[in-house]
Amino acid sequence: MDADFLKFLEDVDACKSNPDYQACFEAVKSTSIRELEGKYNDPFHEFFIYAHSSEFISELRRDPKKNHWYLLLVNGIQSNVKYSFSCLLYHQKQLESIENNILNIFKQYDLPKIMGRMQTGVGSPSTLDFEYQAYVLSYRRCLDQFARAIAAYFKNACTSFRTLPKFLESKKPQEVAKAISTVHEKYLDAFKFVLSEDRAAPSVRDRIAHYEFVSGGFFNVSSRGVFLLGGGEDLNSHKIEEVSLAQTLDRKTEALYHCIQETLKAFIEAATIWEATERNFVRPL
Repeated sequence: MDADFLKFLEDVDACKSNPDYQACFEAVKSTSIRELEGKYNDPFHEFFIYAHSSEFISELRRDPKKNHWYLLLVNGIQSNVKYSFSCLLYHQKQLESIENNILNIFKQYDLPKIMGRMQTGVGSPSTLDFEYQAYVLSYRRCLDQFARAIAAYFKNACTSFRTLPKFLESKKPQEVAKAISTVHEKYLDAFKFVLSEDRAAPSVRDRIAHYEFVSGGFFNVSSRGVFLLGGGEDLNSHKIEEVSLAQTLDRKTEALYHCIQETLKAFIEAATIWEATERNFVRPL
């Protein structure tokens, strides 16, 4: 190496060792980076372990003609699905913050106390609408990317979570395909708000993507209190119990998490058995 290049390397090391340099990038990371933590990261960690110990997956990676299926499967789960789910959690957190801030303003002025018999609608806060729509679209995106990644194991393409079982009907190994379809059937009803059936009314996601501006709900103020009404989730229309938009979406997020978690668990278990019995691959302990 020449002297100028050695000096350059020394300058790089000095820069990276500078406390202000390190503090700056830590501050940027804490502000802008959202990593999955705790239980939400567990399914992806389990898949990471499987993918790096499966000889079948390694074969896909090593074979130039099959490497694209490896990338669609492994990068699909570890990058596309994981970050789309993280994106969904971000929008959910933003939405919860907006809803709580508005409710706290009403509480600060104690508006329900002065309403008497009057009742009024405050309208739909646009920032709440923006985050609600972003949440719905990221939810659907996560499901379809999940289907695309899973389909790559069978060296075929599928980009629709709704039609994934039909796609899997003729795919081999059937032991793995059936394990995935069983979990899919369990959770399909929970995803109707983002998946439209043929000839049925459009889902909330399709309404947002193709037809209209869908709100997150309208604040209703009366002596009973303040709560969101209507919107894409048809909140509090039946007056059985008052629920917040944040509570409603939290249940939807949990359904998506459990679907991903259970699908990956069933997939890994079935694939490991098939690889060991049919392909004579033994997964390291």
